[in-house]
Amino acid sequence: MTRRVSDRFRAMVVEGLATKPAQQARAEAVPLGFARFIGGVFMVCGMIAIPVAIAMMVKG
Repeated sequence: MTRRVSDRFRAMVVEGLATKPAQQARAEAVPLGFARFIGGVFMVCGMIAIPVAIAMMVKG
């Protein structure tokens, strides 16, 4: 599932850049592993930020 979602997201970004050929070529050249790494970093940050935000709201 992760690979499918990653491929779908990458396709969406590439299609969104269709009007800018130079940027589209750069986006297509990005390795899939790099995109997954960036997604993983955002996931970990979210997993940390959400519980911290909830704890801060509970403390008041």
